[in-house]
Amino acid sequence: MITLTAEQKDRLDNELDTDPKGKGYAGLRVNQPGQVVDLLNAKTEWMHKMRLVTNLTLSSVLGTDLARIIRTKLNALAPSDIVIADFVQAMGAQPGGDIGDPETIKMINILTAQDVFTPEEGAALKALSWQPASTMEVLELPHATEEMIRVE
Repeated sequence: MITLTAEQKDRLDNELDTDPKGKGYAGLRVNQPGQVVDLLNAKTEWMHKMRLVTNLTLSSVLGTDLARIIRTKLNALAPSDIVIADFVQAMGAQPGGDIGDPETIKMINILTAQDVFTPEEGAALKALSWQPASTMEVLELPHATEEMIRVE
């Protein structure tokens, strides 16, 4: 049995009480907790998740032209920015760099805001880690169980 911390329990209770996406938790929570668990664990949301990418991934997914532009820009910045240098190095080796890491997303957002990347380039990079997720994943909670959602 997984025990939630008080902060995690508050996050889950807030989701169930406010039901921001209108999934119908209130009508199911007492008499059909299994359905609430199914709703919470279903991959109905989207979020940035871990995805290891290499230079070859960029070319195969984004196309050679876009990958060339992005890699050229990153390589140009790498000598003067250790974080970018680390990411460039990770992409050049196996298993690759994590394009879905929150700090990588932050780096892409900063480079886009600074006009290093065009909005299209930044969006293409971030899209590499955009994946289906459950509500529980979005809330940064473990897989839901009936024990977690029962009304006390």
